[in-house]
Amino acid sequence: MYRALQALSDPDLSVEVPLVEGKAPGTWGLIQSLFPPENLHRNQVPARFSVDIMPVLTYEFTMMVNLVCDDLRGTITAVGHLAHDQQKFLRLEDEISLFIAARYRLRQKTGFLTVSKKLWDAVNKYATSPAAFGTARP
Repeated sequence: MYRALQALSDPDLSVEVPLVEGKAPGTWGLIQSLFPPENLHRNQVPARFSVDIMPVLTYEFTMMVNLVCDDLRGTITAVGHLAHDQQKFLRLEDEISLFIAARYRLRQKTGFLTVSKKLWDAVNKYATSPAAFGTARP
């Protein structure tokens, strides 16, 4: 986790992209709950974040949250690992490049997603390929 945080904070290795405005991740209630449902650990809740690849193309990252930090002023930072179903399509072997960090402002419903450049390039390549639209196999 430490190496992943270092890589995400290095501007040479990562890229920061704005989240689609107004789209709140649907599971923040579970992530922040003091008493989550039975058999559900707080750090195993998936969070979904949408970013624009192009003006007409949006991609939704699904991450398994490993670390949550609330600054008590309405901004939440979450660090996690790309979900396994998305990993298999992107075919990245470097474990560090699969970590994602998100900063989200609850009141404004805005934020940023920080991902490795390798992951961002793989997402752009996949999202604009015929495989993403179901016309070819990945």
